[in-house]
This record gives sequence, structure tokens and C-alpha cells, in this order.
Amino acid sequence: MLFKLELRRYSRTLFALMTLTAVLLMQGCFWESDDPAPTPDADATGYYTGTISVVGFDDTTTVHALINDNHLMLMSMTQGVLYDGTMTITGNSFTSTAKIYNDGIDTTATTAITGTITAGSQMTGEMTGDSIGSGSFTLTYATSNSETAAVSRITTGAGYWLEYLYGDDSAWTSFKVDLPNSIVSDGGFSAGVFDNCDISSGATITPVSGTNLYSVSLALNTCTGPNQEYTGLATSLSLSAADDTIMMAITGAGYAIIGKFEKN
Repeated sequence: MLFKLELRRYSRTLFALMTLTAVLLMQGCFWESDDPAPTPDADATGYYTGTISVVGFDDTTTVHALINDNHLMLMSMTQGVLYDGTMTITGNSFTSTAKIYNDGIDTTATTAITGTITAGSQMTGEMTGDSIGSGSFTLTYATSNSETAAVSRITTGAGYWLEYLYGDDSAWTSFKVDLPNSIVSDGGFSAGVFDNCDISSGATITPVSGTNLYSVSLALNTCTGPNQEYTGLATSLSLSAADDTIMMAITGAGYAIIGKFEKN
């Protein structure tokens, strides 16, 4: 009789432990299922166009952005301004501290940028800084991102790529592109901080795999301060004809070149 009582007591204890364990496991499962999965970091890679409103600009102006490997190059051709920084992306949000270049020269000022990314669609940002470092922008992911970069698309043969710097018809630079990926100087620079500069041999423009972006690397010579290495990004556009425009932004120590180069 005593054995049966002990067995019954043991069975009740075991049942209670099993029930408690099941409840705890169920609570754990419900807690995990109620906890939202983390948002994967957005991919901002690509070329964007949009508008920017900045304290110090006369009005809202067109802006272009080139982004690869979280490197943000945001530029206004009409204002001659480049914001150059590295993005830290968390989910659909990003932050960046960008250098500010004005008319090709590093102003030594920076702007703090915070914004949101809708991958493959849009980016918005708020900039906080002094003078031309304070404002906001809205960017749209360009349809040209569906194309694949190839040097054969931007080779010029006997022609060249020409840009009037900072909206000044008297200040220009031009270059050629030859296969396999060489940039060849064609006239150098005619005015501004880059007056009399020439592109050294060995300059390259290389497709970024899986994108419509190009990685640019070149050096300048025959000038004074800007004699140095420059690196950055470019993209090919078809505005009036197939691949008739290159948008480019490159920087060196203290200087930057931005341009909308048209095929001639």
C-alpha cells in the first residue's frame, strides 16, 4: 500500500513538472514569435537624381548621387558643390559625415547627414552643418541602373568627353576613353583651380561588377596644388542618344572634380 502511495505521489510530481515545462516552452515560443525580425540593411548602390535645398544656395537645385560600397558622392553641377562621405546603414536608415568641396576645393567643413533608403526606389536626407552644409535632399533611383557598365559603351575613338566646369563656358576639360579601360587626356583643363592641369598616363575607368557604375582612378600633372591622385565614381547615361553622357565625381587630397561630360 505504501508503495502505491509513493508511486502515485511520484506520478503527480512528474506530471506537474512536465506541465510546467510545457507552459514555459510555450511562453518562450510566443515571446520569440512576437519579437519582430530585424530589418536587413538596405543596399543603396546606384546612381540617383533629385533635388536639394541648401542654406547658401539661391534656390532648390538639381542634384546627382553616385553610391557604391556605401561611398556617397552627392553633387550639384550648377552650384559646383560635392558632398563626399561614407554611409553607415542600419536597416532602412543611414548616417554619414561628408566633406564639402566647393568649386573644386575642399572647404574643410563637413555636414552630418541622416536619411532613409527605399532600396531601388528613393533616398531622402537631412544635412546639418554650417553654410552650404545645411539643408535637405530627395533622390530617385535612376532607371539607367538596370543597365550594365562596360568600357565599350563609353569609348570615344576619335571623339572625346567634354565638360564645362561650374557652368562656365570658358572653363572646360576633356578626355578620351580607349579600350581596355584607359582615360587619355585631350586638352587638359582651361581655367579655375585646375588651370593648365593635364591627365597623366595610366588613368583608368573600370566597370563595377553588377552595376552601371565605373570606378575612376587618375592623376594630374603640370599644375600646382592639384597635382595628385584622384579616385571616385562615374556612370553612363543615354540622354539624347545612347551612352552620350558620363556623370563623374572624383576627389584627391584637398580637391575634387565633378562633371557632366558630353560626347563630342
